[in-house]
Amino acid sequence: AGRREGTQTRMVVLIKCRLLPVPLNIPALVRQADIMLSAAGCPSWDLGIWLTTDASIRNLNARYRKIDKATDVLSFPVNGEAARTLEGAAKVRRDERNVGDLVVSIPYVLRWAEENRKPLDSPQTCLEERV
Repeated sequence: AGRREGTQTRMVVLIKCRLLPVPLNIPALVRQADIMLSAAGCPSWDLGIWLTTDASIRNLNARYRKIDKATDVLSFPVNGEAARTLEGAAKVRRDERNVGDLVVSIPYVLRWAEENRKPLDSPQTCLEERV
C-alpha cells in the first residue's frame, strides 16, 4: 500500500536485500528512485529494488536472458511499457501503478564503482549511471 499524505498517494520503493551490511546510502537510493520515477512521469508509481549477490543475479540472467554471467542490473517491468508515455501512464489504474523491479548485484556495483572511482554514498552509482 502507498504512503498517504493528505489525499495524495506517494510511491512505494520496496527494497529487498540479501546482503548485510549494505554499503549504500539507502535513503539516498530511495530519493534517487523517486526523482527517476517523477522524471519518467510516474511519480506515484511503485518500484521494487532487490539488492543481491553476483550468484543470484547470474542465476536470473541465465534464466531470463540466457546469459550465464553476472551483471550489474536487471530490470523486470510490470507496467513499465504503459509508463513509456504520459498518456499510457495515465490509463493505468491507480492500484496497478507498479513500474516493476530492479535487481542490483552489490558486489558487481562495488567493483564497477572502484574501477571507475565513483563514490558509493552516491545513489546514482546504482541507478542513474547504471540503469
